[in-house]
Amino acid sequence: MIPVAVPVDEEVDENVKIQNEVKSIGKRMMFGALTGALTGASFGVIDVLRDPKMMIAQKRTATSKILRYSTYFGGFFSIYHGLRRTLHLYYPQPLEYNIATSAVISLIPVVTVGKYRNLFPYAAMMIALDTFNSFTEA
Repeated sequence: MIPVAVPVDEEVDENVKIQNEVKSIGKRMMFGALTGALTGASFGVIDVLRDPKMMIAQKRTATSKILRYSTYFGGFFSIYHGLRRTLHLYYPQPLEYNIATSAVISLIPVVTVGKYRNLFPYAAMMIALDTFNSFTEA
């Protein structure tokens, strides 16, 4: 009789656990991308409304500004939420440390890249709102 290799339940359970964790991180990143994109579009509209001449005369420039803000904040908030979930799953720590670590890492490009520095208050406000929400949920 030839012995047959049977997968160990622990290996199967570990694979299912990893798949569920990856899905969970993906869902959080998708949430961050959607909320960030909508918030970024709102910020873009506010910036366009500050200059009514541009809004009327240069519609294409105004539209590209709104889309640029939407893309930037969608990516930023997606990274922030992905980091938060990844830290929660693989490096358990108190919620405050988790939020602070994710915020610092995701804000590094905002602070270091010159053309994004003026968007820092918006990004910090998004993190502050998310932090407030996290503490009121818990």
